[in-house]
This record gives sequence, structure tokens and C-alpha cells, in this order.
Amino acid sequence: MNILLLTPIYPSAESSVNSTKVIHYFAKEWVLQGHSVYVIHNYAVFPDIFYIIPKFITDWVEKKLGSPIMNKKLEHLDYELDGVRVSRMPIKKRYPHADYSNREINCHFSKIKEKLSSFSFIPDMVIGHWESPQIPLVYLLKDHFNAISVIVLHLYYKAYILKNRKNNAYTKQLQHIDVIGFRSCFLQKKFEREFWKPEKSFICYSGIPVSAEFNEEDYIKKQFRKIVYVGLLVARKYPDVLINTVSKYNSLEGGKVYLDIIGEGVMHKELERSIIKNRSQSHICLKGRYRRQEVFEAMKEADCFIMISKNEAFGLVYLEAMLYGCIVIASKREGMDGIIVDKVNGFLCEAGNGQELLEILKYIKSLTDEQRTDISKAAIQTARVFSEPMVAQKYLDAII
Repeated sequence: MNILLLTPIYPSAESSVNSTKVIHYFAKEWVLQGHSVYVIHNYAVFPDIFYIIPKFITDWVEKKLGSPIMNKKLEHLDYELDGVRVSRMPIKKRYPHADYSNREINCHFSKIKEKLSSFSFIPDMVIGHWESPQIPLVYLLKDHFNAISVIVLHLYYKAYILKNRKNNAYTKQLQHIDVIGFRSCFLQKKFEREFWKPEKSFICYSGIPVSAEFNEEDYIKKQFRKIVYVGLLVARKYPDVLINTVSKYNSLEGGKVYLDIIGEGVMHKELERSIIKNRSQSHICLKGRYRRQEVFEAMKEADCFIMISKNEAFGLVYLEAMLYGCIVIASKREGMDGIIVDKVNGFLCEAGNGQELLEILKYIKSLTDEQRTDISKAAIQTARVFSEPMVAQKYLDAII
């Protein structure tokens, strides 16, 4: 099958190291399964003045949004990555979070058709991840190629869909899409409450690499001595709350757990000051950015993984921690709610709620080694269901 994949985020040698590679993980698995995949990276470019904005301003925006800011203009590029053909195609935008003009959408649509024609690629299926500008483009490409159409909604979709209220264009376009995917059960239920129940929909879970030699007995945890956090150091992920809560827990319990913060971001200096203020230098450490394999090694050594962020559609890092037996604490009503069942294969905490997190830490400490082992085993078994090949196949099975 020929699969055309549209996305505003895709890895390349020039991409930000903090940009998600989740779409590529699907694409490369589909190639391994025998499909032909072509990716159009709809790369937003802004007026030149945007690229001379001082770094401290883009840092502030990054901290506010909780996502990396690409503050350099990249050019058109055709390349291949893990057998996936990719075309990065710049599309003009007036400013971040602005809407694309109809003229720009139609112009970009024509460029995509020309690009596909030059490679003699006729899609059987057109998939768009994230809403802007994928909804109008998938809508146009569906009709042009008479292809199956799919839109996968991530976050902040409501504001975009309700733009252009005069004629409700995006809502009408989305109603003509064959299949709608959601990055979590919570997002699906929210969409069905606020808009309509799609005729065909699915939950678009991500997958993790699981080797054939994986032995879960090597990673089952029963103690509660070391916590790890892996993620951007930005406000919406609440690493400051985690540091303060672990410091408070150790003060109450006599310094019983260690915390490693893995990642980089604009909150680094602030977190350093917090560690010093709490006199927690001996128990809490900022480790900086790790390579992926180094992250896995840290998870193997840890007993617990915590990230109680908000606006988290789906987090691969949670599943990776679960695969290595960590007792995971994630956020209620976010991407892992529904995969993590509270007190069964992990724990759920209100995003950013330090007091609730403290009570969960106390509860985990109160468990017997056997009870912690049961949760660790359940976490591993849950994660193994979400291997990259399995979720990539389930993705296509839900559409066809």
C-alpha cells in the first residue's frame, strides 16, 4: 500500500534535538511491513523578523508552551530516513499559532501534487497528524487521489477546528474525513462530547522497541529507593513540583529516596536553585540530556518514574519506563490515563499537584516488597503490548 503521511514535525539532521520522532516510528515500521511511505513535512516558515527575535524571548515562549521552538528557517529538502522518503516543504505563516490563508493552503496543495508526481507516487491512503494545516490538505488530497483519508488529533484541536466561525470550514472538512484518530482515550471522549461521534475512529497509541531477548524477570522492581524523571525542563511538566515534593518526602522520611532529573530546558537554573534551597544536593541531581540508550539504562536502575505533566497527549517515555519495571506515576485525565490503571500497573496524580504526589509516595513506601513487585510486573506486561511493530499494525488495521 502507498501511504502519504502529512505532519508539521519530522526529524532530520537539522531538527531540534527536543522535537518528537513519534511519527517517524510509525513510518519506518510500515516500511518494514512492506508498505511504501512518503512523508510531507509541512514546515512552517515565518516572516524574516521572527528569526531575529532575541533568544531570551524564544526561551520564554518555550517555557510557556512547553515545546521546543525552532528559531531558524529551514529550506526545502528531499531525503530518506530508515527507508522512508521525506520532503520537507516550507509553508508560509504570519506568526506562530496563526491560521494559514486559503491561498497558501491551495498553493501548498499544488506543490504537494507536483512533488508526488515527480516521484510517481499515487497514495492509497492520506494520513495527517496534528490539525494545522493537515485538515484542509488531507481533505483536498482525499478527493484528488480518491484515497482513504485519516486525521489524527493531538492537542489543542478545539481552538483550531472552531477557527473561521463564519462558515465553519474546518468542521465541515473534518466531517468528510474517513477516519479520525485520537492520541488518547481522554481526547476521544472529549471530542465526542464537544463535537460528534465519528463513524470510524481509533486510539493512536505509540510503540516502544522490545527486543526478542527481553526478559522481564531482569527488570522487576520491589524496592523504593530511586526515582527518575525524563523530559523537557519546562513549566507544564512540573519538574519543580517534583523536586519540592521529593525534598519534602525525604525531610519527613529521613532522606530515603534519590531523584535523577534527566533532560534539558529553560528551567534548568531555576531547578538548580530549588535543589540548593531545599538542601537536597545529596539526593537530587540534574543529569542533563541523555542519549536514548542512556535513558534506558537509567530506567533499569530506577525503581520509580514520575512525570505529572499537563497537556500530554501520549508519552512514549512512560511506556519505556514501564517496560523496565518502574512504578510509574503519571497525570490523571492525560495521555496515559486508561493505559495506567491506578494502583494496578502504576499510579495517577492530578497534574502538578504536589500534595497528592506526596501522598502517593508515602503509599508506595507503605507497600510490601511483594505488592510493589506485583505493580512492577503489571507495568512490564502492559508495556510489552505496545511494541512498535504491534502498534503500527494496529494503526493500519483500525483504518482499513
